[in-house]
Amino acid sequence: IVEQSRIVSVLQWLDDFGDRFGAGHSRCVISTRPSHQDYVFEVFPIMNLFKMHFEDASLQNHFPQALVKAWKMSEIVSHKVSKIIQDDEVFNHIDRPLLIGWLCRFVRDGVDLGDLTESYSFYEKILDQAVNTRRFDSNNTFSEVQIDSIKRMRDCIAFVDLLGIAREKIGTIELVTKKNRLKLLAIRDSGFFPGLENMSEEEAHRLFFEDMSLIFVSGTGQIAWTHEHLREYSAALLCTLEDI
Repeated sequence: IVEQSRIVSVLQWLDDFGDRFGAGHSRCVISTRPSHQDYVFEVFPIMNLFKMHFEDASLQNHFPQALVKAWKMSEIVSHKVSKIIQDDEVFNHIDRPLLIGWLCRFVRDGVDLGDLTESYSFYEKILDQAVNTRRFDSNNTFSEVQIDSIKRMRDCIAFVDLLGIAREKIGTIELVTKKNRLKLLAIRDSGFFPGLENMSEEEAHRLFFEDMSLIFVSGTGQIAWTHEHLREYSAALLCTLEDI
């Protein structure tokens, strides 16, 4: 569930159901990302909190099959992915559900995987794929110039977001409010991001903080990435640009 109003509605329904039909004694299991825990705490301030952990054997042998079945892909994909991540040198880098999910997608689409024993090339494939799709919709109307500018803006967001960790020392902009996020996106008019100048504020905000699938606004208003290493690598890409 993405929309805040729907999240609140579901949690409120669970609370009402417990009061009306369980006399306050009913139990439920709620699965959520850490970024959305505050929503849950507002409705259920007292709870038992558990962190989900996948054992290596489960990730290597069972997780690909579960993903492929849920996504209605060919079983051939899961067999290929399972075989790939049996290699410990590969699994040292692709050892998280998100990363294995992307590997399944790349295998399905016939993407050249390159050297999977080197994690950064795999991260770059994920970052580039997320730019070329919008919420996993492969049909987009962006030109090559616009794609390059979107990548550059994504890297700027990552860089500024990382600087926010040291904000008390260097006084950088914080991306916890939409106003500040729009302020950062306003640099698209600087000439450094050709093809994005005519986007409205709302279009730009939706593109980078809703549709890209890797970056999202958490329940606390913080910018969150589906994998922290993606943010770090994206920020590093900005620093390697010849124009900087």
